[in-house]
Amino acid sequence: MAVIQCFLRSQGEDDLAEGNAHQYVPSTGNQRIEAWWSYLRRGRYTWWINFFKDMVSRGTLLLGSKVHEECAWFCFAEVIQHELDFVRIYWNTHYIRESRHDTIPGRPDKLLFLPELCTAVNHLQPVDDVKVEELQNRYSIPVDSTKK
Repeated sequence: MAVIQCFLRSQGEDDLAEGNAHQYVPSTGNQRIEAWWSYLRRGRYTWWINFFKDMVSRGTLLLGSKVHEECAWFCFAEVIQHELDFVRIYWNTHYIRESRHDTIPGRPDKLLFLPELCTAVNHLQPVDDVKVEELQNRYSIPVDSTKK
């Protein structure tokens, strides 16, 4: 992702262009998100993990079987997507409190879409469509035309 970010900003003319488009920081800077993932796993996703492990251990779900995997997808995709959407909405609307570090307080959606209302700077930069297409061609997973 760092390479992609730098590639997309390679023609920029500001302080965050080229190699400055991404920063490597110590893992201590990830404490909040790591705590969030831990909370999320304990609170919501452990149930699903255990559910599918139980199906495998009982022989109800055979991993590696395309038929079983497609059936599981057909049966559970919508409800799992609903869970993921709930988490996305919850995360993007939760409040980030002020800290002694460089954290700007506010809600992620508001910080992203209306940074000027949160004493933040809008660093949105236009991206060349040709570069986006090049990345899509390079990193997209080809769709199997036999699946409908």
